Amino acid sequence: MSAALIGTRNVAGLNSGTSSSLDTTGASLLVIHVSFLSSIPPTVSDSKGNTWTGLTASDTVVSNADRLYYVLNPTVGAGHTFSFTGTGSATQLVAAAFSGIASFDLEGSGNVGGTSASGSAPGPLVPSVANALVVTGFSWGNNSVPATIDNDGAYVVTDSVDFLNGSNFGGAFAYKITSTSTTPNWVNGGIGRRCSVIAGFKPSTSKAKGYLFGPGWYYGG
Repeated sequence: MSAALIGTRNVAGLNSGTSSSLDTTGASLLVIHVSFLSSIPPTVSDSKGNTWTGLTASDTVVSNADRLYYVLNPTVGAGHTFSFTGTGSATQLVAAAFSGIASFDLEGSGNVGGTSASGSAPGPLVPSVANALVVTGFSWGNNSVPATIDNDGAYVVTDSVDFLNGSNFGGAFAYKITSTSTTPNWVNGGIGRRCSVIAGFKPSTSKAKGYLFGPGWYYGG
């Protein structure tokens, strides 16, 4: 079974916020990306009571930062909402539900704990299996231009939300299915503080990447 997006929801606010509901029936992976203006990441939660694993947070060492969280084999269903809570923190959250995922890709090069960057190009991330799901998030400040990825058209940017008038702070989320090394380059204009994160997951029917050496010779790795 190949990985597939079921849907996303986003919410932004000061100190706390809760998204509108999403029917997550059939999801085997939930991912949250938070972009936040604080030295401490917000706490994330959901209405189904799942326990979230946080990956390495990025930081521009100026103000804004971002982080990915995930749940494998989650409790899902209709009316599913996603929330954040912080203190003195402006936060933009994107939650995504995927089907067809088996596990976090611990063997993927650059993927242990997730990969982060104090800039707009996290990675490289090299999946250990074919048809892996790669997710990436982006945080920015001082710019109101919608975010895109300019070096890889296979990425699908699901959400790009500018928040907090005056500082034009926001966040974005994207994903792709890939078997090869990837380093997405996020862009949203020419100025501003930027940071980004990336992580990979194995599909339910994952196969090791193999190589054909000659007639009848195959090594699966």
